[in-house]
Amino acid sequence: NYFLCQALYNQGVSILCVTSREKERYFVHDAFPSRPILFPHYHYRSPWLKGIFYFFSLCLFFIQVLKEKPDLVHWHELKIYSLEYMFLKYLKRRNIQLVLSAHDVLHPEKQVITPFLVQLYHTFDAIIAHTQDSRNILEQVFHVAPEKIHVIPHGEYSGIAQHLEKHEARKGLGIDPNARVILFFGYIRPYKGLDILLKAFPEVQKRIHNAVLLIAGESKEPFQKYEHLIRELGIAESVQCFIGYVPLEKVPLFFSSADIVVLPYRHIYQSGVVHLAFGFQKPVVVTRVGGLPETVEHGKTGFVVPPEDPQALANAIGEAFSNPLRLEAMGENAYQKSQEGLSWSRIAERTIAVYRSLYKGTNK
Repeated sequence: NYFLCQALYNQGVSILCVTSREKERYFVHDAFPSRPILFPHYHYRSPWLKGIFYFFSLCLFFIQVLKEKPDLVHWHELKIYSLEYMFLKYLKRRNIQLVLSAHDVLHPEKQVITPFLVQLYHTFDAIIAHTQDSRNILEQVFHVAPEKIHVIPHGEYSGIAQHLEKHEARKGLGIDPNARVILFFGYIRPYKGLDILLKAFPEVQKRIHNAVLLIAGESKEPFQKYEHLIRELGIAESVQCFIGYVPLEKVPLFFSSADIVVLPYRHIYQSGVVHLAFGFQKPVVVTRVGGLPETVEHGKTGFVVPPEDPQALANAIGEAFSNPLRLEAMGENAYQKSQEGLSWSRIAERTIAVYRSLYKGTNK
């Protein structure tokens, strides 16, 4: 969202980014107007505390709206549908145009359609979907009018990609400089399919000498079950785990150490990890779920395999390492795609076009 705000601001849009008080602000450093006023409710384990602090955050946000009197509000995340529906209906009564970036059409874990979520989608004047798959769900499941939906892809992350020499990055993580490193990065949740990758890894080891599986990210479930599976599969010596929140400055260590990034997801709509990998010139292996096949060109920027299939995953990883020159070329293709089709300046232009479409026939 910060990259989008920066690009919109650079193109002359008068914006105000309302964000969390503590959330990492990347490297924007007040490059555009922002108000870090929202409570960081994600710190709390209790759903009641999360709900209370989110309610207070919404109140602070709407006080800001009353002060600023914006023409348009661009919303980026839905959390508590009933609260958001109540507040957004109030904004509608004040003739404020509402735009939503639907990063996840349904909550990736719960996958539950509630009446409030249906009403919420119909409350927005325009919805930005990142993939055609997400657009289809909005139309077919939620019956959102097609003219309200605009497909604009997720932007690239090369701005975060501070490239390190591979041997230096591996030294920082204690990884053999000659290893073939497969990276699983990001939050660990059941739908991310880490268990599928672990089950594929013994077959990968048979095909690839000195293969290392590097796992980095915060686990949103007990990680002991994965540790048990690692021991059960006999792969502990070749798996390196860095479990916990990865601060921004540490991200380059992991991606610069990797040869390939694997996303064995059971389901998802789109993934920022793919765009991070592309920014670091790393090819990916993804599953054929959600919008991932729209982002990854099989054989050009990575490999696309069926979900829930450890053998197919192992085959793709083995094929990737069978030709080092092609693997390197795929990484270059991935980076090129991120710079051409996924640049934030281009995405900002398309987003501005969505804003303008809401004001046709007016002086705004």
